[in-house]
Amino acid sequence: MKKRSVDIIIPCYNTGAYLRQAIDSCFAQTYPAINILVVDDGSTDNTKEIVDSYRGLVGYFHQQNKGLPAARNAGIERTHNEYVCILDADDVILPSKVADQVAFLEARPES
Repeated sequence: MKKRSVDIIIPCYNTGAYLRQAIDSCFAQTYPAINILVVDDGSTDNTKEIVDSYRGLVGYFHQQNKGLPAARNAGIERTHNEYVCILDADDVILPSKVADQVAFLEARPES
C-alpha cells in the first residue's frame, strides 16, 4: 500500500530563533512522505531567509498578521493531503510522531 503524504503546517510570527529547529525536526521524521509549509503571519524577523535556506524543500506562504488561528487556517487551506499535522514554530517533534499518528489513524478507519 502506498504511503499517504502528510502536510506539516508551521505557523509562525517572529519565531526565527526557533524555526530552524522546528523544520529540522520535521526532516528527521521516520515517516518518509511529508510536505512542510511555513505560514509566516507577518513576521519582521529572518523567517523568510530561514525557509529560503532549505532551497525549495520547505513551502512558504506569507500573510499580513492575523494571529495564530488565522495562520493555522491559512496553512490548512493550502494542504493537498488527507493528513495534516500542525507544529508551532517554537516546538519540535520526536522522529516517530508522524509515523505513529498515521499508523494510529490507519488502524482505525472509522475514526
